[in-house]
This record gives sequence, C-alpha cells and structure tokens, in this order.
Amino acid sequence: MRIRPFFPKYMRKLKRGPAVILPKDAGIIIAYCGINKKSNIVEIGGGSGFLTVQIGRIAKKVTVYEKRKEFADIIKQNIEKIGLKNVKIINKEVVDKINQKNVDAILLDVPNAQEIIPHIIKNIKDDGGCMGVYALSVEQMKSIYLEMSKLFKEVHAIQISEKEFDINEKRTRPKHIGMLFSSYLIFGFRKNSQIKQRTKRRKV
Repeated sequence: MRIRPFFPKYMRKLKRGPAVILPKDAGIIIAYCGINKKSNIVEIGGGSGFLTVQIGRIAKKVTVYEKRKEFADIIKQNIEKIGLKNVKIINKEVVDKINQKNVDAILLDVPNAQEIIPHIIKNIKDDGGCMGVYALSVEQMKSIYLEMSKLFKEVHAIQISEKEFDINEKRTRPKHIGMLFSSYLIFGFRKNSQIKQRTKRRKV
C-alpha cells in the first residue's frame, strides 16, 4: 500500500513531470537556508518546479536552471498557475558557472552535483550563504558530503521522515504506512572571511 503525500491546496493544481520535492523536505530547505522575503535564490535542476513554487512564494527572487526544455516548460506553466512574477527560468545545463553573484542560497537537484559545487561556491555570499543539495542515494549523499566538506565551514547531511497518526475515540497510534524516505539533504554554510581574518590577527 502506498501513501499519498500531502500537498497544500495551492500545489494540488500543479502539473507534474519528474519526481517532485515534497513539502516535508522543502520546509527543511527553507528553514536551514534561512530563506525569507529578501532572499535571492538560485535553483539548479528545477524538475517539475514544486520546490521553485514553494520558495518563490517566500523569496524576493528565484532563478532556476533546468537543462531539459520539457521540464522548463512545466516549471513555467506551474509558476504561471500560481501567479509568481519573481521567478526566472533559464533552459540551460550548469557545468561550471552561473551568472548570479552574491546569492543567499544555491539549491541543487542534479545527479552530478559534486562536480558542479566547486565551481559555483564563489557565487554564494560569504556571510551566511547556504548551499542545499538533494540526493536520492547513500552513494550520492556521501560523494556530495565529502566534496562539500572541503569547501564549507559547516556541512550537515540529514533525512526527514513523515509519519501520520491514526486518531479516534478509542486509541491514538501511528498509521501502518508513512512517508519514511524521499531523499537525503546535504547543507553547506559558507565561511565568513571577515571573521576568519580577525581571528588570525588576534593570534598574531
């Protein structure tokens, strides 16, 4: 038996293409990266745009890189359905660079994330910048984590499970089914160069 993931009402009318990032994971991404109304976000690998829509309703600006035109078209349709005006879609594969500078967070959902990360870390703002990566296997999570550990001050790898409860007058207990796994999430936080420089001066 398969559980149907919960989606807020505004997301139920969205078109689906590839697998989507669920609200339980999107919420953690938003929280860990501190995304707010002033945030400038870059998303690499937009898929069906479900994460794009959830972030677009919060952030000031979202730029999405999606290499497959059919997926880019789905994202465009979905942001138009929601009425978002702050999302830009670029139908292009990211290999070693992006144009946006000093962004608050870069979010990746691509198979070769560990190859791209070293080239685009410079595009994240140094003070409080975040990178969030979506991984579907332990092997991918490990590769991404090890690469990010070389570049970021802090790196965290987590998994979020969702369990719904069966509640009635006689008893309360977890349901037999639940959304136990959808992905692994890896987060990296930029070094603050000013703090690093001050620390070195004190030691001298």
